Amino acid sequence: VVRPIVSRAKAGPDEVVNGAEPGSYTVSRVYPCRECGNVQLDKVMPSQVELNSPLEYSIRVTNLTGAILSGVVVTEELPEDFEMKSATPTAKQEGKSLVWELQPLGPRAAVEIAVSGVASKVESLKYCTNVVTPMAATCSSVQVIEPMLKLAKVAPQGVLLCEPIQIKYVLTNTGTGAAQEVKIVETLPEGLQTADGKSEVVINAGKLTAGQVKEFPAEIKALRVGKY
Repeated sequence: VVRPIVSRAKAGPDEVVNGAEPGSYTVSRVYPCRECGNVQLDKVMPSQVELNSPLEYSIRVTNLTGAILSGVVVTEELPEDFEMKSATPTAKQEGKSLVWELQPLGPRAAVEIAVSGVASKVESLKYCTNVVTPMAATCSSVQVIEPMLKLAKVAPQGVLLCEPIQIKYVLTNTGTGAAQEVKIVETLPEGLQTADGKSEVVINAGKLTAGQVKEFPAEIKALRVGKY
């Protein structure tokens, strides 16, 4: 008994046809172009199918980039003499067109689409697939930091009027990231001054990385007795 068959359509000029499982073939294409592609389509089709018998094929969409791709849309144009039975995942059907709006595809991730139906006429059926894909985004990162400075000051409880007063400033970065161009400024009360006669202690502490502790000594003197 000789039964009529429906044979495959030939691939377009920009497509690559590779061998697949016995009785089937694979058509592949890179979108939006071979040189600038970020999505690859691999479509596995049966080479032949009997009239009024189940016809099943699959579409695989792969993200070729290292970024997440959103807004990828796959459209499948079905031939007139093909009666679709099911599509997984479910497609939006617009006449003889199936449309899948894919969920965001992770880096190098792929999604499989399966279509099944029945061929109702002896002829060569042509199934055309199109993929609309955004260009892969160029992403960069900025680390948000929050340096936090803690200052402690160590001084003697008391000194003689003629003695220098030794002060120590202890500076700690208790936050995240580095604090840049840190400066300690202390305005001295009237009656105290620095060893070189100034009314302010100014220390350029520079850069403090997270967790770093720096100590800075200073020497001041009293002009008269008192509590400061």
